[in-house]
Parts: sequence; structure tokens; C-alpha cells
Amino acid sequence: MKTPDINRMLPNASSYRGAQMGRMNRLDGGFKNLYLQRLQWEDCDYDKGGAYWGNSRDGTCIWCAFDGNGTFVFVRAKSRKEAAEFVDDSLPEKPTFINDPRKESA
Repeated sequence: MKTPDINRMLPNASSYRGAQMGRMNRLDGGFKNLYLQRLQWEDCDYDKGGAYWGNSRDGTCIWCAFDGNGTFVFVRAKSRKEAAEFVDDSLPEKPTFINDPRKESA
């Protein structure tokens, strides 16, 4: 099975009034078998779907944990490993990740 690309899955977040600020977390699908990917930027401050995140001057990126069934958790972190920790802290139960960055060798 091909790994889904979060940057192609993001819905359009812009409107005639401008872009929304970030994106809301959605927990519709569950917390098992989550992918964890970094969002790609357009114009330094916007994701591919047009949501505004602001420029990160501290070296952090926006990461999304998602399952393809309605769960989307967005966090700002410096690394994939740190993002996994932040996702753990933000969910009511411990998630499982596909290719968990905390289990990868250095």
C-alpha cells in the first residue's frame, strides 16, 4: 500500500476573507496506525491547502499525525521524534505510529 501524502490531502483553507489560522485537530478515526508527516510550505507561512501558520523562526515545522479515516492532529516541533512526543501528549490515549520515529535507529 502506498503511503498517503498529507500535503495532497489538505482541504482548501482559504476564502474570500483570507486564510484560516492553522487547522483544527480532528479525532474521528482513532489513534492506531497513524502516519506522521511534515507539512510543506507555500510562501513561507502557508500549508499546501492555504492555511496560515506563521513563519517559524525557531526551527520548528508543522507536523500532522493522520490515519486516512478522519484523524488529523497538528503539532509544531523541531523533529519528527519531537512531533510524535507532542502528539502523544495531546491525545486521550496513546497512539501507535507507522514507522514510529522514536524506534528508528540513529
